[in-house]
Amino acid sequence: MPPHETLTVPAAVADFLAPYLPPAAAASAADAGAGAGATPFVTLTYATSLDSNISLAPGVQTALSGAGSKALTHYLRSQHDAILVGSSTAIADDPGLNCRIAGASQPRPVVVDRNARWAVSAESRMVVAAAEGRGKGPWVLVAGKHCGTRRVDAKDLVLRAVGGKVVFVDAEEEEGAWPWEEVLAVLGDEGVGSVMIEGGAGVINGLLREPELVDSVVVTVAPVYLGQGGVNVSPQREEEGKPAATFDGVNWMVLERDVVMAARPVHAPNYAILLSRPHITNPQSSPARRTMILRTLRLPLQRRFNSSAAAASKARLYDPIENAHDFHTALRLSTTANAPLVTLWTASYCPSCRAVAPTVAAALKETAHGVQFAEVRLDAQGGDMGELGLRHMIRSLPTLLAFHRGEAIEELRMTDAKAMGDRRRVDEWLAEVAEKGRAGGSGWFTGLFG
Repeated sequence: MPPHETLTVPAAVADFLAPYLPPAAAASAADAGAGAGATPFVTLTYATSLDSNISLAPGVQTALSGAGSKALTHYLRSQHDAILVGSSTAIADDPGLNCRIAGASQPRPVVVDRNARWAVSAESRMVVAAAEGRGKGPWVLVAGKHCGTRRVDAKDLVLRAVGGKVVFVDAEEEEGAWPWEEVLAVLGDEGVGSVMIEGGAGVINGLLREPELVDSVVVTVAPVYLGQGGVNVSPQREEEGKPAATFDGVNWMVLERDVVMAARPVHAPNYAILLSRPHITNPQSSPARRTMILRTLRLPLQRRFNSSAAAASKARLYDPIENAHDFHTALRLSTTANAPLVTLWTASYCPSCRAVAPTVAAALKETAHGVQFAEVRLDAQGGDMGELGLRHMIRSLPTLLAFHRGEAIEELRMTDAKAMGDRRRVDEWLAEVAEKGRAGGSGWFTGLFG
């Protein structure tokens, strides 16, 4: 395919990818100048053989994607602020990292080049694309210790001539590399609202070891075995006996000879491992790093209730849940805290949900039972919420459903004599939930939420 040929994306491909794309606000944050300091939405994408190799051998450029999946990749690029690769990929492939869809937005190329290995020049494809108006000037992330060296200054001159630059990163190194939390925090500080990460193998394996940092994964599987000696995607396990990464919200699409998987990582971090990392425990961590620490732990934003009674009981209110992985994260966090999780299942089209919300909120605000609470919005788009409602047998709205240690232990529906609008009944129900929690959570439907 000629290097400047434009690509066309079928509507079916755009529809397939829609649930896995960054929110519109994140995708436009950099251009609007409002993204500084925010956490980027992260999409990890790559093409692989049937034996999980992305290249025949180290340093050997290997074409795997067919025409259909190549167009899908370029469409993904158009939906992100930035596209990131490691220095080994930049050296081996000399990629253009632009989007060849006519009229589409161009992502910012980013190369993670800690030791300034990539010999970027005016002939590099990224630089040529930017000079010809077919892409943006690349950013190269380099360790701060190289600041002021003649070699790096020369790179910066080349990059700035096309609107790019060298970005110096002052970060503690972990196992010979930067922590990914730090890299993403730097991008957030630069105003990047979303980043598509394409490789190579070290980058992919590193991020799959920390799936809590990744929002979506799009993998193209080509019908070929590359054989032994290939560059393999196989992340190291954090814990023996447990898979390195698992996924939910999985969908598949056949594109000519290739098969594409789109999914979301299941975020189940080992907090003992995460909290032992030096870049997390360092009390001198920057605000950007602390933001990424929270992202690493994958905590939904939590707010204390303002009332003194709630403060004393350590009640927690999660932000509204609109996707399955945040729901499961809330379950895990409440299990870690050994506290019941009370969920209010609602939908925007449900007038009764709006009517009972003040009663439920007032009861929770004043409760001394130490519960955690989240509103679960069943009609949220793109978050597998309909499937989640079916799995948890939500038969009517609104419904209050309490969990303890991952199991449903108590339910209260609006049809129960309009009990949810009765403050006294809600208070009694919360007391029952707390009591069952203290007793160990005898579920009303055990075995469903394993």
